[in-house]
Amino acid sequence: MIKKLRSYFLILSIFTLCACTPTPGDFLMGTGVAIAVNTEEQKVIQNNSIDKITELKIIRALINENNVSFSKLNITSIDNNILINGSLKNVNDYLELINIIWLQPGIKSVKSKVFIHNDNREHSLSDQILQRLLEDPDVNEMNYSIEAVNYDIYLFGRPYSSIEESKTVKHAISMGINYNIITKFHYN
Repeated sequence: MIKKLRSYFLILSIFTLCACTPTPGDFLMGTGVAIAVNTEEQKVIQNNSIDKITELKIIRALINENNVSFSKLNITSIDNNILINGSLKNVNDYLELINIIWLQPGIKSVKSKVFIHNDNREHSLSDQILQRLLEDPDVNEMNYSIEAVNYDIYLFGRPYSSIEESKTVKHAISMGINYNIITKFHYN
């Protein structure tokens, strides 16, 4: 009886130990998951590095302009989509800022939440032009920043084609107002 009990106990122990021990397939599965997680982490780190480099290039370009007023800005890049926060003294500094950012290679879009003292921009006109760009299937509105100031319409951005460029200008002209159209397009 004790021999039988020992035999059962031995068999039960073998099954229990085998159930807890990983098989070669378990090792491969675990390795694959570890490699996938590691690859995703590397992509995130690489994207963060590229974004930091873009932010530093913009800051360096602003410093090269020797303009102290840019020191009150926070510039963030996420996949080369730029977000600007802060404040500036006047609209001319703001227009210069937008142009400097679009000058940097690879910029996809520029969004601004900058407070401007003595702000004389005409937001409704800029919004109307942007709405026309949104409705045009041949134009990617993310490629542009539009500012209307003192009878001037500034078009900043990075058109993908000459067709997109000409349509963007036509939308600005089509507002039917006697404004100067100033294009500051940059190409990769």
